[in-house]
Amino acid sequence: MNVTILKKLGIVVIIIIIYVLVCTRIYNHLENKSEVFYEDVKLKQKSKIYDIIHQNLPSLRNLSTIVDIIPFIPLIIIFFIDLNLFYRVIGLIGTIFIVRMFIIHLTILPKDKKCDIKKSSVYSGGCYDKVYSGHFAVVFTCLLFLYKNNYINIFTLVSLSIITALLIITSRSHYTIDIFVSFLMVIITYQNNLSVCRIIDKFVK
Repeated sequence: MNVTILKKLGIVVIIIIIYVLVCTRIYNHLENKSEVFYEDVKLKQKSKIYDIIHQNLPSLRNLSTIVDIIPFIPLIIIFFIDLNLFYRVIGLIGTIFIVRMFIIHLTILPKDKKCDIKKSSVYSGGCYDKVYSGHFAVVFTCLLFLYKNNYINIFTLVSLSIITALLIITSRSHYTIDIFVSFLMVIITYQNNLSVCRIIDKFVK
């Protein structure tokens, strides 16, 4: 087994742990601040959101657990297919989530009425961390890498991306705009290879 890639993955794991610890505090602050803001009845009345898919497809909130599991499936598949590929995927996802950590504070959209902030977390997502969708970003990034390395075809890439997007939106985990911005963020990151692993590669040979 390649010792270098194991060292790099070890560094990635440390970065992820630090990210989770930092984000847990940030998420708690975001959720509590947003809950106080939207508690005001008048603010609630002024803050109704029109979402094109929410308005035209049924609410399937009972799928939220499945939605939380979905991102792990392609990650696990890639992990067992090729560690080097997994390392590159994690590098891009790392960049996407670091940027997301700042973007979710710019405009805080109201939560779904049945979302309980006491049950929210950095792992499954919060009630107010809407723009953009980390779940979709993970799945779409994995699918792009699988497609580029000829593990799936274009039909599988497109169809699984659309299915994932619809599941996330109909489960009321995100708004449609969250998926659209996530799609753009992944494309920009992927096309320009904006990976945190490029920094790691400079120091670990």
